[in-house]
Amino acid sequence: MRAAIIGTGMIAGIHADAVRSCGGKTVLAVSRTLEGAQKFAGKYGITRYSDRLLPEDLEEVDAVYICTPPAAHLEYFRICAEAGKAVFCEKPLALSEADAEDICRIAEESGIFAAVGFNNRFYPAVNIMKERLAGIGEPVLVAGHYYQEFHILPCPYSWRYEDPLRAVSEIGSHYLDLVRYVTGLEIDPDSVTASFRTVKPERVVKDGIMYPADSAGEEDLLDDSRKITVSSEDIAVVSFSLENGALGNAVFSETAAGRSNDLAIEVFSGDSSIAWESEHSYQLKSGRYGEGVTTITDAFGGGFPETFRESAKVFMDSVRTGKRDPRLASLEDGLASVRLAEAIKEKASRRP
Repeated sequence: MRAAIIGTGMIAGIHADAVRSCGGKTVLAVSRTLEGAQKFAGKYGITRYSDRLLPEDLEEVDAVYICTPPAAHLEYFRICAEAGKAVFCEKPLALSEADAEDICRIAEESGIFAAVGFNNRFYPAVNIMKERLAGIGEPVLVAGHYYQEFHILPCPYSWRYEDPLRAVSEIGSHYLDLVRYVTGLEIDPDSVTASFRTVKPERVVKDGIMYPADSAGEEDLLDDSRKITVSSEDIAVVSFSLENGALGNAVFSETAAGRSNDLAIEVFSGDSSIAWESEHSYQLKSGRYGEGVTTITDAFGGGFPETFRESAKVFMDSVRTGKRDPRLASLEDGLASVRLAEAIKEKASRRP
């Protein structure tokens, strides 16, 4: 399969590796700058590159991976759909419910095959969890968290700080999708409540790095720096209800020291429970009333990089056959995620 990759950041590189590992070939790279596209193309052995996408650029392409910041997803999706190309779009699908709905409408009208990049669905242990949950009765409680440390100051400034949401849309969307995926139940957007906190919202940016504004007393920091106010959340504490009445909660933090990529979910159902954590991705913890917790290890289960390779393989196979693998997140799944993020934003109270 011949692929095009739009966007040249870290996630685009992971997808380029995944496509290659599955026997596909990336034949076009597109970035917002020609220099960025050329550098990315050289790194991954891509013959064509550009700083814009035109329909004629896609004539020799079978599928497109959209890996840009989410504000650009709708524009690129429209071009790909008009060219009749299958699309794998990174999450979040869009920054607004209206844009996400437009993407779904465009896909339906064009009839193209499309999927959204919720890679956590492809951990073997997650799918074992899903199978076991189907046999132990309806959930009564879902609890979990997603912790990362990458936004502890000082840290690089990026487009992420210009979006209205951050912890909820970047990492929280993975957790919320996982809840829907493993339980098979929808989260009620009207049920959500949330509290947000932004750690040190007043900041200065120098040479692409953000520092707390109270560091600005140092002259070398003040030189050539600019002041910004960050309004998107570093931390979110969220509660919700599932459609069957089960309760749910989660903590999302991008300032969790020592946590690189710690996603955890635990589902309680009757006299049983099942738990999974991404930092122990080979293991499931199964609990039963009066019997404690048992750890089950799948020594040959996949880790984080394998989820992208498997999603690339499944996506390419689904495009070839026209049969959607149930692990692939649909555009409707992406829309549900955006709706939940919008509801959380609307209900959130902010803490200084």
